[in-house]
Amino acid sequence: MKTRLSALLIIAVAAMLLVGCHGVPRLQSGGAYAGNTNVASGVALTAPQPDLYIADAAYKLAYDAIFGVMKFERDNRDELLKLSPAIKQGLDKIRLKVVDIEWRWATARESYKRNPIPPNLSTVRLILLEIQRLVPVAQAELDPFYLHMDPQRN
Repeated sequence: MKTRLSALLIIAVAAMLLVGCHGVPRLQSGGAYAGNTNVASGVALTAPQPDLYIADAAYKLAYDAIFGVMKFERDNRDELLKLSPAIKQGLDKIRLKVVDIEWRWATARESYKRNPIPPNLSTVRLILLEIQRLVPVAQAELDPFYLHMDPQRN
């Protein structure tokens, strides 16, 4: 049974790799990142923007990770305050940073969409890096909770 499961897993992974990898990444036609073409003339109005798609996906992942920590703190605030008031204080500082980053992200993203040149993409990537660096910082604010729940982690 175990060998059948292993063989099935190998076949499934191979199939996903063969079907999912077509070389150059392509975006769904008509999608928000695929660019626009004038239907009548067939002339491209805007180029595809896979770099923006990748940046947006990475930003959403980082934002959702931080939001998950914030939501956990809000949903369990009373217990966490009893455990360590520093948790809320630390996350409050991060909340302010996230608001600032969110504002700058939206501005840089729109700037890149209007004018997709390398300097504008660099700005988007730098702001992305800022929010990605906050993910472990936000998660670390919950360390007192984790240590309380599992003293063996120390």
